[in-house]
Amino acid sequence: MNRPTLALCIVAALVILGAGGAALVSRMADTVTVEELELTPEGMILEEAEVVPEITADATVVPGEYVELSFPEGVSGKIKTVMVKEGVSVAVGAPLLTLDAHEAAQTVDQARDKLRSMEQRRAQAEKSESATLAERKLAARLEVAQAQGKVNKLKAKPTNTELAVSEQAVKDAEVKLEALRVSGTSSSGELAAAESTLTVARATLTDARKGADPDELKVAELELEKTERSLKTLTDGIVLGQEGGSSLESLDAEIAAARTEVKRAEAELGKFELRAPQAGTVMFVGTKAGESVKAGTVLVRIANTSQWKLKTSNVTEADVYKLTPGQTASFTLDAIEDESFTATVESVQRFGQLDRGELTYPVTLTIDTSDDRLRWGMLASVSFTIE
Repeated sequence: MNRPTLALCIVAALVILGAGGAALVSRMADTVTVEELELTPEGMILEEAEVVPEITADATVVPGEYVELSFPEGVSGKIKTVMVKEGVSVAVGAPLLTLDAHEAAQTVDQARDKLRSMEQRRAQAEKSESATLAERKLAARLEVAQAQGKVNKLKAKPTNTELAVSEQAVKDAEVKLEALRVSGTSSSGELAAAESTLTVARATLTDARKGADPDELKVAELELEKTERSLKTLTDGIVLGQEGGSSLESLDAEIAAARTEVKRAEAELGKFELRAPQAGTVMFVGTKAGESVKAGTVLVRIANTSQWKLKTSNVTEADVYKLTPGQTASFTLDAIEDESFTATVESVQRFGQLDRGELTYPVTLTIDTSDDRLRWGMLASVSFTIE
């Protein structure tokens, strides 16, 4: 169809539909403003959509709880044993890797041997000292008993029988002396002995009648106190007169030092073994037996995959103040197409870090639902809706 013919057709159509078209435009004008209408290339009228502000960021999927394990500073060497593989579950304290630690193990053995030797020496010394101590305690108890007996005897009043015996001894001594004198045949030595016997008998009778001498009783009581102190010292396990304390105390100090050395050596040996600090799934094993490793190199990663999180990398200072914990967000994963997930802001780091000249603030989000398809390190695009 040529252009003049097409133009005549359009004019005819407008004339025929003039009244109806005018009415239609009039009704639309009553309800829709010009600003609310948009003409598509096909000439259809569309209502302009409302724009909702949002912040977008890149993120990485990480487990809710995880640890990255390496040997500490100063510990390196060849891997002796790898006891786990990726995908297995481990409990707290489970062994993971060991390094060849021949010298450290020798040091532990030597420290333990030294401790055992000292403990044996102490047991023998205790046995010997116990035997000697028992003998000394027995002797001390006898001394206490003797001293107590002497004090009791000095304090006690003589009985009538004891007085009668003393009086009779005096009478017998007097009779014997008189008989020697009357006989006239006694030697001077016999007379002197008889006189001495009479003197002792009279003194004994005098003492019995007047009781104990206060000074003598005081001396006896002091001796009793001394023997009692000696016995108590032995009973309490204190050996007096031995410079530097007892041999057992000295050995105990040496044993304590040896035990400390064993613990130190065992702790040093423990550095050559990696153990799981938390329960979870082994996600990564980065070495094998016979391989040389350096301190600080991540060799094992363990994670609790019951909860997953997102870590953003490029929320800028222009947007970070708009985000708060508890705020919801949606995200998509590069690995899973045509599917969207939801997450909740857990924390917003307050300290920024420069990234290619731009200040960014890491944001952590908790993924709302667990999904078996999630993997550590997946890349995500996060959209935060700003109210």
